[in-house]
Amino acid sequence: IRIVRNPLKPIEYQHHRWKTQFLPLDFCCFLAVLNPYSMATKNPSGKGLKKATKVSSLFELIDEELWEKWTEETGVDVNVKKLTGKLMFQLLFYAIVEGDRNSLRKLATLYKDPGFSHFSGKGKHETAHSSLSDRLRVIKVEFIQAIFKSLIDNASRKHRRILKQNEHLMRFDSTMIPIGAGLAELGMTVGPKAKKSSGRRQIKFTIGLAGDLPSEVRVFVDQKHLSEDRALGETITERGSKSGEIVIFDRGLKKRTILEGFCTDEKDFVTRADSNLRYDFIQTHSDVKGRETDDLTLTEDFIAYLYRSGDKKTTQSFRIIKAIRKSDEKEFVFITNI
Repeated sequence: IRIVRNPLKPIEYQHHRWKTQFLPLDFCCFLAVLNPYSMATKNPSGKGLKKATKVSSLFELIDEELWEKWTEETGVDVNVKKLTGKLMFQLLFYAIVEGDRNSLRKLATLYKDPGFSHFSGKGKHETAHSSLSDRLRVIKVEFIQAIFKSLIDNASRKHRRILKQNEHLMRFDSTMIPIGAGLAELGMTVGPKAKKSSGRRQIKFTIGLAGDLPSEVRVFVDQKHLSEDRALGETITERGSKSGEIVIFDRGLKKRTILEGFCTDEKDFVTRADSNLRYDFIQTHSDVKGRETDDLTLTEDFIAYLYRSGDKKTTQSFRIIKAIRKSDEKEFVFITNI
């Protein structure tokens, strides 16, 4: 579910005058969730009007009559003549479908593309990458939020039957976006070399998907949230508990007290663990002999206490499931409270 990494990393300010290198954070979060729609239509050989037609079909997810309403309510185009909010959104949308390696100069090039001109209806107007930078720096985030809500509502209505199949699954994951420390004062430093140098900083995005649709976005810039125990732990905890919902996250979140807290809060979860997981066996949960999935063959299913650091054990017992991947016989270990 790493839906943030590719579309956001390249979209950085390159102009030397600006202290801010990245787009407004809420704007970035919105662009991230566009990726599931755009990935299905990427075609490296698609050019011009053919590509514009594909982008237009994606754009139909947004109700056309709402553009004027959003523009008026958010004031996104106050004192703006050419680079309107809708046009900037269309450009970013087009760029994501075009490919992952985007930059301000690439956006300026795409702005001249005949396919984009056809798709957006902008005519022959051209602009420089510095002008795009200026516009992105001050664009109203509320305008983007309105588009985001419309996309989610439309997708929920039009694809309700498909989305309903996985709506009880709540998946969480984080990704790190590097930025230049000389252009931004906020962010985390990663690794011993990074701590000695101010050359690179990183921002963490933690994303939650309710079924197949994004529902939670948290942005972390302080050093303490470099730990996934904090970033994922706080995001999942603040989500609250819903009956029948199962939270899924990767092994970055390991702290036993957090897992025990999920049990106390009656929050059902499934997560991966390292193959060298330390535990104290209690009893077999079920006989899994002969059970398998498309990729895995189950080998064990039992109840155990988990070890904290040292020899201390959890007070809460957990269910542990082990499996072997068919393709290479690699072992996978899962922890759950279900």
